[in-house]
Amino acid sequence: MDTNKYNIGQEVIYNGKNYFILNFREFFGAYQYSLGKENGGDFLFACGEAQINRAVNEEESNHDYEPTKPDLSFLVDKPRKQQFDSSAALLNTTSAVMRQPIDGSDTGIDPEIAKLCGSSLFFKPSRKMAKWLVKYANGRTIIDIGAGQGHLVRMIKSLGGKAFGLEPNFDYGRYVEVGRLRWGSDFDINEMLPWTVEKAKGMIAQMGNKALLVFARPCHSDFVYNGIKNMPEGMEALYITVPENLEKHNDLGTYKSDAVLLEHEGESEDGEIVMSIIK
Repeated sequence: MDTNKYNIGQEVIYNGKNYFILNFREFFGAYQYSLGKENGGDFLFACGEAQINRAVNEEESNHDYEPTKPDLSFLVDKPRKQQFDSSAALLNTTSAVMRQPIDGSDTGIDPEIAKLCGSSLFFKPSRKMAKWLVKYANGRTIIDIGAGQGHLVRMIKSLGGKAFGLEPNFDYGRYVEVGRLRWGSDFDINEMLPWTVEKAKGMIAQMGNKALLVFARPCHSDFVYNGIKNMPEGMEALYITVPENLEKHNDLGTYKSDAVLLEHEGESEDGEIVMSIIK
């Protein structure tokens, strides 16, 4: 637990910029802070004192700054120790090892806050929809980009599909150590890999048309666009999102004009649609 916690209203100064602590709370063994500029313009979010500095120094974002929807993209490429200290990494790893999804929104936490701090499941497909994904893949390995807790990967595999997840907010060493102790030979150490899609570019390229990339309710940054950009010619990606996000966020970038709406079976809790992009 951090002992050097800031207080509400306390001023934080980095690189000549004045910020103040709007709020903080203890969550999964760390303090999470929301910060605002004195001029009332930008809004930042940090998990732990060490990351306030990072958040302030790397405040450029693809998001529109909104007090209710802070940018979490700076949490992706952190140094190893900071990465594993984050709430999202702890929760994702714990859920993957236990093979049990953890949904913070079911614990009384405000659903929007739960999602923002990585403690809620964004995409909740029915079993029928997950079965449709397996059928649609038609033998291809589904690569869940930004897999979070790995719940979609586990659903797909339980239905006879092939899948693994890429999740940079993930403690792979602990995942392997605890998973082997708990599940023995029944534990697949390659089910979740702590990589960004850019880091996995070579592996994805080698898989070619034997893989299907899936972006299911991704964070609104450029990683969907980068993922498609880094996949080889002829590979297909599925972008799964709620309909309004097609207008609110241009996650697909220049690939938006190539996206085709698919008719899918089953449903999901938030009524997501499925778009196909073949590069």
